[in-house]
Amino acid sequence: MDFQNAFKTLDLIRLLASVRGKHRGRRRLLVMELSDNLDLLNLVHQGQVGVDQAIPELKDAVYQKLLEESFSFNTLSRRKIAAANARHVAQLRRYQGWPTERLVDNIYRKIRQLKTLKKLKLCDPAVNYKQRLENLRRLLVLLMVHLNR
Repeated sequence: MDFQNAFKTLDLIRLLASVRGKHRGRRRLLVMELSDNLDLLNLVHQGQVGVDQAIPELKDAVYQKLLEESFSFNTLSRRKIAAANARHVAQLRRYQGWPTERLVDNIYRKIRQLKTLKKLKLCDPAVNYKQRLENLRRLLVLLMVHLNR
């Protein structure tokens, strides 16, 4: 192997390593954002934070950034949501077999919806924000269990 080919190979290896490192960093950022949201929802569940305080604090900036970069959320976990992850909560059974990307998108859609409703101050008595936050908390737990399997 001559020096030029060796340097081309070395450059390719560096490029692949940087792409791999960026993916790990993106994954870590998203998992941190999801964990922060889950921590906040746990505080609501325990009654330490009110619903009106919690909703504006839900984060989605990393998700939005990754969407703009065309990040494939299925790379977080290529497996589908396992039945074992959802069997204990009847509400979660419908998510069995969903790809990771679909669940992540669904979680963030619910976050955006809650934030929009609160920002517009749509005080519909039929909307039970506390229950919606509890449902979101359960989805986040399901996703975290799925990603850690």
